[in-house]
Amino acid sequence: MAVLRCLTVLALILFVPSALRYHLNFSSYAPGVLAGCLMITILGPIGIFGRIPLRVLNLGWLLGLLALSGIAIHLGLSLFQFPVDMSRATFSLGALALMATAAPIIFYTIFCADDAVLSDTLHIVRVTLLIMVVLSILNYQPPGPLASERPVWPFTEPSHFALTAMPFFIDAAVRSSRIMRWAWLGVVALIVLLLKSLSLSVGLVIMAICSLGPAELIAFLIAGIVGLQFIDLSYYTQRLDISYTSTNLSALVYLQGTELIQEALEKTHGWGIAFQQLGFAPTNVLATEMIRRVGGGEQNLADGSFLAVKFGAEFGILGLAILLIYLVKLVGVVIDLRLVAGRRALAPVAVTFAFCVYVSFFVELFVRGIGYFSGTFTMACASLGVVAVVKFLPRVRNSQPSALSHVC
Repeated sequence: MAVLRCLTVLALILFVPSALRYHLNFSSYAPGVLAGCLMITILGPIGIFGRIPLRVLNLGWLLGLLALSGIAIHLGLSLFQFPVDMSRATFSLGALALMATAAPIIFYTIFCADDAVLSDTLHIVRVTLLIMVVLSILNYQPPGPLASERPVWPFTEPSHFALTAMPFFIDAAVRSSRIMRWAWLGVVALIVLLLKSLSLSVGLVIMAICSLGPAELIAFLIAGIVGLQFIDLSYYTQRLDISYTSTNLSALVYLQGTELIQEALEKTHGWGIAFQQLGFAPTNVLATEMIRRVGGGEQNLADGSFLAVKFGAEFGILGLAILLIYLVKLVGVVIDLRLVAGRRALAPVAVTFAFCVYVSFFVELFVRGIGYFSGTFTMACASLGVVAVVKFLPRVRNSQPSALSHVC
């Protein structure tokens, strides 16, 4: 029953939104994510996900309220400086409130689960993800109006699959034995080779950094360099040519994102154009015009192509400061995961998985994002409850419990 609870939460927040977008032609993941959060919010208080301590809910909701208040204050002050689409911002703020309401329930159900329960849950999800990949490679995919050339049902494209799958794969590598760790790295490398996704490639590198020792990392690097000699890299080189001479849509979209941050900072003197105004506030960047010339639309203006664009353009210096804080904390989390992988530190399964969610969020922030309203963004917010509380991981010789036990 406990495993079923965890699977239900993960399905509602990660897989159902993707399936709804795949089949119902939604322009974003927002309707599915909000529907999932609404179901979690309804089912949580009536005990479907177990007896959730009131202190967990109160603390989570208080932190959510503080974050929403900060966004609202920034939005309100923006009104005195330049025009703002208040109807869009207000609706989006309400949607964030729903996600913030569900986040403590997600936190308790997943990150406070017993080791055996969560371990079984993660194993089932990993097997499911591998089945999805196999069906995609065999081209057994249901029709969908938004499906790309290589859909991985229920995800419309491999990069969206990567955002959801990488925390589960990184967790497997970190907690496995040395032989199984290399096996998982090999499996993910094969997936990268077959699906051709830059997001998956970056995720593979993060996976190796978090799980391999120094000598093993060198071996991984050498194996990668040798393997690249036999692979057609044109797909990746085109996307990594981030310049005005490129005709690759993905590269131009990334270039557009950096230009949008710079333009917003200059126009607002570092304040930012306000919450959910990217793509709706007036803009005039060269990359956007080049995207039009190569046949691309303006669908990436609103989500910025990677999530850091929205933080930087919409919240200005404050958004960039938040990104810097994330990166500083990321270093410590990666070190902790390496200690766990090397058996030099102990950590509950929930702590390890929360850390994996946190490091995987790097891909969504800096490589391929889908906006604030995604299941992976919600999971990342829930993982902050672990990352912020666990200040250290006890060494193997010291069996002192982690700080998470005082929260759950």
